[in-house]
Amino acid sequence: MNGQKPDQSTISSSEKYFDLKDFGLNSLKSKYFALHLNRVAFGLVTAAGDTAPKLAAWQYVYGGTWSPQDYSDANSFKPLVCAMIAITPTCYTGVPFEMARRAYYADKTWPVELRKGYTSPTNALLRIPFEEGPYYLIKGGFPIAASAWIFWVC
Repeated sequence: MNGQKPDQSTISSSEKYFDLKDFGLNSLKSKYFALHLNRVAFGLVTAAGDTAPKLAAWQYVYGGTWSPQDYSDANSFKPLVCAMIAITPTCYTGVPFEMARRAYYADKTWPVELRKGYTSPTNALLRIPFEEGPYYLIKGGFPIAASAWIFWVC
């Protein structure tokens, strides 16, 4: 790019050039920097809404068990049984985040007249329940939930 700004009219709205000269961060300038910020933000939202409840359920179930002094639980069935008990009710927590991410990327592939105009996966996650209905975020999510169950138990 030779240090020049690209023509703003030729870049889509989701790829606008992010100018950081006001922040003194010229070394971070790139037209994809704003997109990376969206991905990081969605990753944090997903971790808070998906991974945190799973780990909290694990701590609640496994932390409430007792073992004798100097007894290693690593060779027993206790961690496996506790994982099954903790993950079964929480394996669906990641489905809405995955469906919102898929809706965002699918929206970018559709013709312009059919697009919903999602600006990020987080934007899709916030808009879908009101525009499509809350069921849209969990519809067809059984394979995702089953994959999460297998991942967290095994």
